[in-house]
Amino acid sequence: MTLSDPAVARLLNDAFVPCWESVRPVPQVTISFGDGRTLKRTLAGNTVISILLPDGRVADAFPGVYTPEDLTREINSTLAFLKPRSVKDGPTPAEILAWHRGQVALAARAEALRTTMSKAVVEAPLLNALAVAQGGPAIAFRVRPAGPGAAAEPVPVTNPKAALEALSARIEDTSKRAATVEQLKAQYAKLPPERHLTSEQWGRKMVELDSSTNVRLVRPAVHLLFATYDRLPKARECRDAVYKQILHVPVDNPYLGLTAALVPGTPGGE
Repeated sequence: MTLSDPAVARLLNDAFVPCWESVRPVPQVTISFGDGRTLKRTLAGNTVISILLPDGRVADAFPGVYTPEDLTREINSTLAFLKPRSVKDGPTPAEILAWHRGQVALAARAEALRTTMSKAVVEAPLLNALAVAQGGPAIAFRVRPAGPGAAAEPVPVTNPKAALEALSARIEDTSKRAATVEQLKAQYAKLPPERHLTSEQWGRKMVELDSSTNVRLVRPAVHLLFATYDRLPKARECRDAVYKQILHVPVDNPYLGLTAALVPGTPGGE
């Protein structure tokens, strides 16, 4: 577990007053095979770590699973902005919201440079989300010709709400998607050596892949969410927005939206 990693635990205990809230009991599904055998598993469980100011307003949020290295890097990036100032002379809400807009620009710049320097076809989900928000199909960066002075010029984030909707559409909660171990291996094992990993190594690899996705897609989505605010949100407001708009988990629905599914062989199903 990332939170039990010594470096993560030390960071959280030294820099914050850690608090834990259970949003709701984690739902479980039971499958009966009809011969006495049953299978139980949790469904749609997820975590959001939030950094709160002393008055309870949220300064930043970290949804999902991260490796210890990724989580400490992301949290330290936020602390680098918040910590140099005392509580009395801390950044204003407007400065924090502006910082989030700046983080969107930095993430988009990094994505633009990756796509420019790569010799392969590389997806640019954040750039495309920013472009869609501005009503255009092209990526939202102008890249100067390659060379020593090559650089990417960011297009302003003029419609963060539309950009958030476009980017969050690319985020999928894999806990809702049924898959066998072999299907997961076929999906993620791009190189032949990967097919010979042990179960423990596969577990670590899944966490690394989730963490990479969270850094690449989810964190920019969080920055875009804050860019839609005109004030810093309270903890519950931010928590519910992250679950609904980014993780696509309807936390206020007692059945998590599952009752809307039409299952073959049931009333209303086909």
